Amino acid sequence: MIKILDNYYKSINKEDYEFVERKWIWHPDTLSDLIAEIFVINYSNYTKSKYWYIPNHWVDKVLLSGAKSEVKFWDYTIIKPIRCYLFWKVTQKIENEDIPIYSIFKDSVFQVFTKIFKNLDILNYIDLIVDINDWIWVGRPKNWYQPKNTQEVQDSNNKLRSNDSVICSAYSPLSWLEKIVIFLENYINWFKFKNNFPFTGYDVKVLANRKLNDIDITICIPFLAKLTPNKEFYYKNIEIINTDLKNQLEKYLKLNNLNFNLNNIFINNRDEWDIVYMVPFWSALDTWDYGVVGRWNKYNWVISIVRESNIEAFSWKNPIYHGWKLFNYIAWKISEEIYLQLWYENYVNIVAKVWDNIDNPHEVLVKIVWDVKDNTNIVNEIVNINLKSITNIHEWLLNYNPILRFNPNLYE
Repeated sequence: MIKILDNYYKSINKEDYEFVERKWIWHPDTLSDLIAEIFVINYSNYTKSKYWYIPNHWVDKVLLSGAKSEVKFWDYTIIKPIRCYLFWKVTQKIENEDIPIYSIFKDSVFQVFTKIFKNLDILNYIDLIVDINDWIWVGRPKNWYQPKNTQEVQDSNNKLRSNDSVICSAYSPLSWLEKIVIFLENYINWFKFKNNFPFTGYDVKVLANRKLNDIDITICIPFLAKLTPNKEFYYKNIEIINTDLKNQLEKYLKLNNLNFNLNNIFINNRDEWDIVYMVPFWSALDTWDYGVVGRWNKYNWVISIVRESNIEAFSWKNPIYHGWKLFNYIAWKISEEIYLQLWYENYVNIVAKVWDNIDNPHEVLVKIVWDVKDNTNIVNEIVNINLKSITNIHEWLLNYNPILRFNPNLYE
């Protein structure tokens, strides 16, 4: 059932308060999601090429345990390596032939780290741990994760029904504050910024809050230990970077005719004179932090507290039938197309009951900020076309690059 509500909210840019966060691609949570997603892509493509079908799997418990390191000016020592864990439910063999899970996981981890990290010395400090289960799942037959042959895999692929009861949300367009957060984070990791400040790392997090037209921004930017000689150098460059960011943001506001007042930019706010934010390679993962699937940005690249959202991650899920993956993507696609075709600010919610046909979820609710006028049929058509396409979405999901989707300009 499709339901359309108009005049539902006032525009996000006219709300009194707004809070937005974005974690860059080097953040441990982002890395966890990317490893999980690339593992799903690699596992699916391997099994599809070998057996023609994709066996049941999901790996929503990829976890990164950060290195233990001693960091000081000009130097660092790694005491304990980074540990990458693969947990959860995966079909491990078909027709008594083992699927090389460990090898696929290793390739996935190294694929992410070699594409993202500039200093590949980090590869010398990684341990891999695989702890997965293929036992009977609640409400599933034994052959769900232990198929005897490819026919049983094919049978499960043909059951295009949502594996779970889900609520997925999306919205479009991004607010100005969301765009500002993305702009700042992209600028800090832009090659020209890195040429000016080569001693900075890439694990950047930007958090912005707006009260009416007043904006405050908090940013974490790691410094590289071997390129940071002393605390005087560190604090001097924090001030220089702060001034540069304010100048860039003022230019952005002026270019877009935005009447925002920038109160403050806080950088590495936890620093205490002798204790500063330095890392060995590029990320907090080098020093102490943990990364877990599901804690990074939502599918539209930000975490926005005042927006409608669901907690489940897009990554790690089976691309054939997993409701959280398919309906998250379709909700986002519907919302984007409504905005691009009609310029309607909107929110899309998809509700699916467990075992609903994936092209016919229980309810699709479209909330338009303004009056729909005579365009109800167009909105309905956008929803229906996208729902019909859902049975073939896995072809795209198995061939896209989640790293480049995060930032197409990553490798400038």
